Amino acid sequence: RWPGSAMLLGADLLHRCLAGPAADEPDVGLTTAFGLELGAVCAPLLAQRWEEGWHRPLAEWREQLGIAALVARSPFAAQGGC
Repeated sequence: RWPGSAMLLGADLLHRCLAGPAADEPDVGLTTAFGLELGAVCAPLLAQRWEEGWHRPLAEWREQLGIAALVARSPFAAQGGC
């Protein structure tokens, strides 16, 4: 295995952390902390039967997974991502 892809991702993350966020993107530290918190609170995603829930609204999925309150304060909300 070639570690080049991990090195590129690490270099990009380091660059973004040192350069600071651009005007149109959230802070990397805040988004990382949000992702970790989401992972700690959320029900296991692989255990869900996604194929049986296409008819269900996204808000209903968020409620079932226990992440509706977290998604409401997402750092991506200002960009229309959540």
